[in-house]
Amino acid sequence: RMLLDTACKVWFGTWVLVLVLNVRALLGLIHSLPFLSKRQAEDWSHVVCGYMFRLSIGVCPWIRIKWEPIHNNNSNTKKGLSGERLSQVLDKDTTQKPVLMLMNHCSFIDSLIASAVLAQAGRGQFRFLMTESLFHIPVWGTMCRYLGHFPVFAFANKAGTLADPLGTTEGKHEDFRVDKEKMQRVGREIDAFVQSGGGLLIYPEGTISRQVRKGLRVTELLPFRYGGFAIGIRNKMRAVALVAQGCERVWPWKAGIGGLPGTIHLVAKPIPECLEAPSHVEASQRAKTSMEEEAVALFAEYSTDETGPYDPFIKAFHAVSGILLFAIWAAMLLPLLCAGTCGLLVTCAAHLLVLLLLLLGCGSSKKKNKDKLE
Repeated sequence: RMLLDTACKVWFGTWVLVLVLNVRALLGLIHSLPFLSKRQAEDWSHVVCGYMFRLSIGVCPWIRIKWEPIHNNNSNTKKGLSGERLSQVLDKDTTQKPVLMLMNHCSFIDSLIASAVLAQAGRGQFRFLMTESLFHIPVWGTMCRYLGHFPVFAFANKAGTLADPLGTTEGKHEDFRVDKEKMQRVGREIDAFVQSGGGLLIYPEGTISRQVRKGLRVTELLPFRYGGFAIGIRNKMRAVALVAQGCERVWPWKAGIGGLPGTIHLVAKPIPECLEAPSHVEASQRAKTSMEEEAVALFAEYSTDETGPYDPFIKAFHAVSGILLFAIWAAMLLPLLCAGTCGLLVTCAAHLLVLLLLLLGCGSSKKKNKDKLE
């Protein structure tokens, strides 16, 4: 099993690396198009990035994403029923208010999942709030700037560093003080973006769950930070929770790369009462109560889940097809060595063609094996 897990991680990591490098190149190309405004280029970049991240999961048939019903919805309590996808939940609202999406943070794969489901929901106009230190990571930081994400300027604290907020102090909660002067400027940019119809995704816990750091499943969320809720109340947004369970199995805490077999259970839940609160403190408490309710319900329902399916036929089929496609993809990088515009155009056209083949192949194989996997 250890060898198989290692093979899964190598496969997933290779695809993530290849896709991230190609996404970085494609985003640069999108932002260089003269007929696109900065906002349009960012929106297009979100869609491309989201589908690429979905592809990185789609080529790993041992990783499943399953939408679950809201547990306290009496019409959807029958076990085995699929829950509403994010697009269905967002489309139900007729107020046309901008969306503040809240997601619990339990793994490094969370951002890939969030980007993928937002792209599939046709919501390219979302931006993330993320710690400013992520913008300094090579390639990844450049992608974040192309996508238009907003930085949060947090100070390092006594409990640890930004990379490891808990440090070695057991039981001490993180201190996420921010640089108020810099955040005022970012706040004005966020307000302008939201008032123009954009949506925000935040991780209100501010860091990965402490339970995940201890190797446990998520049953309790960390205290929520207030800043995102202040933005939501100020701009009269509507809150939608995206609760995840199982991400920590696919990409464990402190693992260099993810890709382990597992099922990621997602619940999309509107929280209309959240941003109707008189203060951002009470709004955060209402959101935490609602999201924690879903996280506990998911844990109770799926705590005994196996780590994931190992169907030999599916593995062999995807391995062979994936290796062939990967070889083609790598060969397509050769035209970049050619000087001039011709080589670049040939490379871009070939990338788009293989991307289409990959999306069609993943979709058809998932459909054929739906009954077996679900």
